[in-house]
Amino acid sequence: SWKDGKFSGYGFLDDYSNFINALIRAHALTSDPEYLSEALRLADLMILEFWDSADHVFYDTPNNGETLIYRPNDYYDNAVPSGASAACVALRDLSTIYNISKYKDIYQSLNRAVSADAFQYPTAFGNWLCEISDELGGSVEVAIIGPDNKDIDTLRSRVLAIYMPNSVVICEATEEYIGIGKDELRSSPLLQDRHAIDNKSTVYICKNYACDLPVNNLEDLKDILNEAIQKSPNHDS
Repeated sequence: SWKDGKFSGYGFLDDYSNFINALIRAHALTSDPEYLSEALRLADLMILEFWDSADHVFYDTPNNGETLIYRPNDYYDNAVPSGASAACVALRDLSTIYNISKYKDIYQSLNRAVSADAFQYPTAFGNWLCEISDELGGSVEVAIIGPDNKDIDTLRSRVLAIYMPNSVVICEATEEYIGIGKDELRSSPLLQDRHAIDNKSTVYICKNYACDLPVNNLEDLKDILNEAIQKSPNHDS
């Protein structure tokens, strides 16, 4: 809880995982690399505090939390997603952006562990099934590179206006945000050897880091996005 600048208690798995997901999306909306840098920091902390590598399970309470008779690990998605399924979404997106094998190993291990129950009782595993579907179909990777956030926003608005639930978006404003997270952002394989064309914001639509031809105007972007949606295994859903 938080009041008057003071907090009490500690965060649970769903607090960490949902906040990390919010940070990833905040970066997509703003181009600010610090959001992704903080998402990475919290993801490592989440694994440290909640992940049991021996039993391959995410617990809902942290290692330094209250000593309980039974340490809960509820995997059911109810009115809100479970902490574990939200954690898998976060780790999958960060793994896609930064190609981090540790994150990939964890979310794939959990997907295998819950898949049988999820397919048998789908109403109790809604977020899990969405995440598993995205993993099986693969992510649509969108990289937008431009001189500044304002220039990027024209193309980004078009990208974000289209429903692509299996997509991740990374943006680099080359003349802004000098400092925290900048070098870390550039380490993403989605940005390697990719640049703005004619100093205009440019979009790369990729699959497994292999990209279509870059585009830097709205008409070409519309065509390439429609093509990516048609190829998506989730298109009919």
